[in-house]
Amino acid sequence: MTGAPAAATQIDMEVSLSTVRTRAMTRRILTADIAGEKHHVHFDLLDHEAPDTSIDGFISCVLFKAMEIGDRMFIRGAVERDTLINIREYADAWACLRPERYKRIDINADEVVGPRPISTGPAIMAFSSGVDSMFSMLCRTEPDTLRPVKEAMFVSLAGARSDEEITAYTNRLRPLLRERGVHLNVMTCNLKQVFRQDIEDSYAARYVSCLHNFEHLSSFAYLASGESYLEQVIPFGSSPSTDHLLSTPAMKIVLDGASYTRTEKAGRIAKDKHARSVVHVCGRKHDSNCGVCGKCVRTRMNFLAHGVDPECMPGKFELDQIDAIGIPHSAARLELESLSRYCVKHGVKEPWLARLNARIAAPVQSKFARRVKKLRRHLHI
Repeated sequence: MTGAPAAATQIDMEVSLSTVRTRAMTRRILTADIAGEKHHVHFDLLDHEAPDTSIDGFISCVLFKAMEIGDRMFIRGAVERDTLINIREYADAWACLRPERYKRIDINADEVVGPRPISTGPAIMAFSSGVDSMFSMLCRTEPDTLRPVKEAMFVSLAGARSDEEITAYTNRLRPLLRERGVHLNVMTCNLKQVFRQDIEDSYAARYVSCLHNFEHLSSFAYLASGESYLEQVIPFGSSPSTDHLLSTPAMKIVLDGASYTRTEKAGRIAKDKHARSVVHVCGRKHDSNCGVCGKCVRTRMNFLAHGVDPECMPGKFELDQIDAIGIPHSAARLELESLSRYCVKHGVKEPWLARLNARIAAPVQSKFARRVKKLRRHLHI
């Protein structure tokens, strides 16, 4: 069914896409109209002049909001048939996985069309410089890679960093990427400020909507996996069972690295001094690692399992830091259990392993307890 709906039909969310260009950037604007109130999501491609593109790859960035608030989404403009098939299945999957939060919605467009011409360039990837994306970047720039990465996208959520901080941070990453023959594209996005969507559910959809801004550079994109095939938690924001549904005819999305655990990924990064020196995983600091938050401590142990204390982590590793690792959900516990299993399998015998096992045995914090802890830290209590 295509074409504009009848006047009596209520549209809970109507979306459209426009593009504005200046000398400094290309801005793509996804407008979501909810009951006459317009919300504008900006994708700012810094120092980049990009051509017009279709709305196909941008639907997913507001899809979770649409599933929360209403029964229908209507897309202004033309959408490719395969995109509509995929996005409907993706929405239905989340309605099945989280029925208490998301509804099955009707998704239609002004026009449904066949495939458009696509770019056939080398692959692009989302690159945050975390363990997962660093591993994928190193692997997908090896000479024997069938679809090598030549372009990378770094995205900063609007408000998270100043323009100066974005420049300083990405300038730290560029030398490593140049060594591997990769060009870095930088963009900002204000989606988090426009709509509150559960990050644990929607983060793959967010990243992919950003990747689609670069369809003119590549029709093949790697999205670095978080959990391995052995450690999948469903429902979760990124999964081999659903991420491929975020593909469009203009850009195929491939979840990369799910056959490796986080500790195995750290082992590959540990072999490259430059790469391990710029890994960033911190949950507290945007420009460097604090070395003491749960993410930093866990990542440090991933490297220590290979006998390497990475240069990206400041300060001295203390056993007491393990006790502060948060276990907010089952996925976090699985990652720690995976690290412990790796150490047992490979004969790693370090004093911190017993402390890690004791932390794994502790009960999972409730969501309320996690919020109280976060508030106390914010208030320096």
